[in-house]
Amino acid sequence: CVLVDATNRTGTKDLKDTLAALNITSDHWVKAFNDTGAIQEMQNSLNSKMKLTTSVCGPSDQCVKKIAALAKYLGYSPTVVPIDQYKCLQSCQDNIGWEWMHATTAM
Repeated sequence: CVLVDATNRTGTKDLKDTLAALNITSDHWVKAFNDTGAIQEMQNSLNSKMKLTTSVCGPSDQCVKKIAALAKYLGYSPTVVPIDQYKCLQSCQDNIGWEWMHATTAM
């Protein structure tokens, strides 16, 4: 069983922090599927030659491989990100949320 975190961080908390706060020490979690937006998903056709990419990151190599395989099966082009770059991955995804909020405000 692998828990997939497809959410973006709110404030300073993310899944990793939440699991630690609950004293859950399992490393069977992966961060994936949270770096594509709904618009990209809707615009991407199953027959499209362009595949959506998603970053896959987690502390367990076995779990990361399973979710990367799932992503590939679902039509994504998965990129495995080493766990030591987890914080960088979070900050990249924080920018996506900011862009969406800014675009919504402008509209």
